Amino acid sequence: MGVGLFVSEGDRIDHTPVSAVAEGDVIVIGGRLCLATSPIAANSLGSLAIRGIFNLPKAAGVAVTAGVLIYWHGPVTGINTTAAGALATLTAVFAAASADTRINVWV
Repeated sequence: MGVGLFVSEGDRIDHTPVSAVAEGDVIVIGGRLCLATSPIAANSLGSLAIRGIFNLPKAAGVAVTAGVLIYWHGPVTGINTTAAGALATLTAVFAAASADTRINVWV
């Protein structure tokens, strides 16, 4: 008999936020980007997506090549190509022009 037990598919985790979380909010846990796919009330158990393709805001004036590492710097700054000060590291799914305001990323 094996010693391991199946827990989940691994694309979501449980999360209890201290303040309310809106659908689409990004939560960074341990350097990993997580996305709320539905609202979660403060101090209530909810679920965050931790794997998939997410569409996130991108910093203005930054062009991105498909397949490169990109970095989440928070909801105000968004995604850019600078690692310094980043909260999470992601991969660009498609290229994005400098004028684009959003980008699809693989988490």
